[in-house]
Amino acid sequence: MYINKAVVILNVGILGIGVYLPDQIVNNSTIEQELKKNFGWIEKRTGIRKRRVIASNQQVSDLAALAAEAALKDANLDKADISLILVATSSPEMPWPSTACLVQDKLGITTGIPCFDIQAVCSGFSYGLDIACKYSKQDGNILFICAEAFTRITNPKDDGTYPLFGDGAGALIIGHVEQGYGILDSQLGADGEKHHLLRIPAGGSAILYGEKKLHFVHMDGREVFKIATDIPFRITQNILDKNSISVTDVKFFVPHQANQRIIDAYAKGLGFFGSNKVFSNIAEYGNTSSASIPIALYELNSHGLLEKGDIIVTVSFGAGFTWGANIIRWNLEKRGADKNDER
Repeated sequence: MYINKAVVILNVGILGIGVYLPDQIVNNSTIEQELKKNFGWIEKRTGIRKRRVIASNQQVSDLAALAAEAALKDANLDKADISLILVATSSPEMPWPSTACLVQDKLGITTGIPCFDIQAVCSGFSYGLDIACKYSKQDGNILFICAEAFTRITNPKDDGTYPLFGDGAGALIIGHVEQGYGILDSQLGADGEKHHLLRIPAGGSAILYGEKKLHFVHMDGREVFKIATDIPFRITQNILDKNSISVTDVKFFVPHQANQRIIDAYAKGLGFFGSNKVFSNIAEYGNTSSASIPIALYELNSHGLLEKGDIIVTVSFGAGFTWGANIIRWNLEKRGADKNDER
């Protein structure tokens, strides 16, 4: 039995989980033709086979609201039971107001609860989960959503970023759970010296939108790959050591779904290369930034692969450079495999 002292204080965990994935599926062949690449070029380099793409009449807040409704249903809660809305996104439909406020409006929540966004890019899940847990300790049920539409902020002529990303949203209801279960610990970090390696230069007050395509994602792929194959393993070891948990105690490691080669490097470091213990669904959805981990948790849960008491480690990394890891002792009962999952 591994009960971190933090959990005795917090007793906070996941009450419900939901996702929304757009209907449109774009296969690699379509993008390879656009980029004039040979068949199989994308999958060989990334492990991605297809991705979901947001509809022209949808916005990020629509994806977020639909995922939120699914999470509320899963938790068997009403909108009135929510005391705060927190959204992690780095692809909002507008600089402000916050996506969280737009979601509040679309959900029809008129109780005046606070709403705000966080921006940690692909580390948004780790950062947001930690924040949601701390708010939940005092304020009750928190609606935490990760929602992204990266296909709208990548340059369709850039073969280093355009093939990587997909769109989607995952939502969690964070609230009080049985002692000894829930979010056991979180560990966050950042290195601002590396901010230039992965960024969108335009869109702030320094450079306006539309100037020299600086409003698209710009990435130094080689340098990002070096960091992404180092940091996840190190922070996983740190958080496990801190909590006296062995890698063999963990049911699933759920890394941010950035690139299959990065996931493979992480699995090798842990000694689980080729094992299902390190979860990957990047082939189906591509890199959905902050939404990748909640989508992965949803899949594990809805497919009946998680049961109460399982230890899960989530780990993320993203622009900033930022990173984070969370240890979860699953507090929900095992689900039957959902063969009619329509997401």
